[in-house]
Amino acid sequence: MTHPTPPSPASAGLARAGRLLFITPFGVFGLMHLTGASQLATQYDVPLGVAGVVLSGIAMLLATLAVYLGKLDKLAALLLAVLMLVYIVSLHVPQAAAGGERGFMAIIGTFRDTAMAGAALMYAARLARDTRYTPTFL
Repeated sequence: MTHPTPPSPASAGLARAGRLLFITPFGVFGLMHLTGASQLATQYDVPLGVAGVVLSGIAMLLATLAVYLGKLDKLAALLLAVLMLVYIVSLHVPQAAAGGERGFMAIIGTFRDTAMAGAALMYAARLARDTRYTPTFL
């Protein structure tokens, strides 16, 4: 794999800001999942219940840490993209199909998590610093 030419100082600053803007919400969401696990599990009919909420919260916090530290950040971003797609398929689509106000909110969640999955894939492709564990199909 060839690496692109080093970015200009201005581009490096934009990339640094983008990295922080991308990953910080995952850290906040991870903390929210841990502190409000039972409420989230009940409110959204989460598969695996409270355990599922706690596991996804831990996953988001670990990914946040990986990106902040630049260690295993490519792998973390790829796994975040998978997590967002799991949310879409297991939570948002069924709730959207149910309709009503909850269905409308699920459609918003679908687009939000689609954007976050896309951002995670772009991060993995262009901004990740630790690329040791890159799947061979990428």
